[in-house]
Amino acid sequence: VAALYAAGRRALPAIRTLITVLPLLGLLGTVSGMIHTFEVITTFGGANRRGIAAGISEALVATLTGLVTALSGLYFSVHLETRAHRIPAEAETLLRAD
Repeated sequence: VAALYAAGRRALPAIRTLITVLPLLGLLGTVSGMIHTFEVITTFGGANRRGIAAGISEALVATLTGLVTALSGLYFSVHLETRAHRIPAEAETLLRAD
């Protein structure tokens, strides 16, 4: 039962690390998109609206991607942790029934 519990919890640190890192990667993409936007403004002024919109879109998509993946990872982490606690208890119950 202890081995089952340990196996269930083995993946959790990696998932927690990803939950921490993914928003930071989204932020990195946001900064990259904003740099692109400022480069377009510097080069073409405010006349190149498509270039400005593309940079802002890049920034927003990066932010959204980082947040969505982190929130999905958080849900998955909580789900795995719940199962990691529940499965050994269920296994003990089954072992005692025999």
